[in-house]
Amino acid sequence: MKPGHRLSSYRICLGVVLSFAACATHAQKDAAPPPPPKEKPAIPSAEIDRVNQSLSDLELLRPLLPLNLTQKQVDGIVAAMKEIAAEWREVKKQDDAALVALGPDIDKAHTAVLTGVPIPKEFDAKIIDAQKASANRYNVAHTNALRRLLTLLTGSLKDAQKDKVDAWSVEQFGGRRIPKKYQAKPAAAPKEEVQGLAIAALIEHSLLLDRTLILLQQFKSETAATPDPAKSDAPPAAPAK
Repeated sequence: MKPGHRLSSYRICLGVVLSFAACATHAQKDAAPPPPPKEKPAIPSAEIDRVNQSLSDLELLRPLLPLNLTQKQVDGIVAAMKEIAAEWREVKKQDDAALVALGPDIDKAHTAVLTGVPIPKEFDAKIIDAQKASANRYNVAHTNALRRLLTLLTGSLKDAQKDKVDAWSVEQFGGRRIPKKYQAKPAAAPKEEVQGLAIAALIEHSLLLDRTLILLQQFKSETAATPDPAKSDAPPAAPAK
């Protein structure tokens, strides 16, 4: 092929390519733009809170489930927890009254600080004293509640249930909790004292929380739901022929 012919062929091919490109551009301009993707509706915050609360509830009840508590045991725990909750409400009332008593001092300091006046040391001392008194009230209430539930569970749980609590404690803390006086010789620690620390840990983890009281009032033990044949009023089934 002659050079002139090659040049002519190149020009023809280039013209065809440019024509196709122009057509494609024109078609793109004429085509309607794709619709924007639909946004998924936002999940209501109330639903998120509900699911989170359910997840937290599972963790509160997780260590209690292996114990197979009887309904009588659950009812006893609930009764004690209700009394403890009433006592804590009284502590809260004392805290509220102490705060209200400090109201004039707080208002005065609040008004002054907005004008650049430093917070008086005497005011800080009053607040610190009030905080210490509040912490002391709650510590006493907490200790009393722990002792009450520890006495209740130690007396009402069966040996197999105490072993389950001990197993949960080992899993939770990576080993048994040993009383301080036996730290040098853990093997010498009496089983009852070791189990007592495990039960105390379970109480701290679950039973001293207000939410657990709400859950236990809804709780229906499988043990209680299973009828006891010895107490059944129904006549015994006829033997199979």
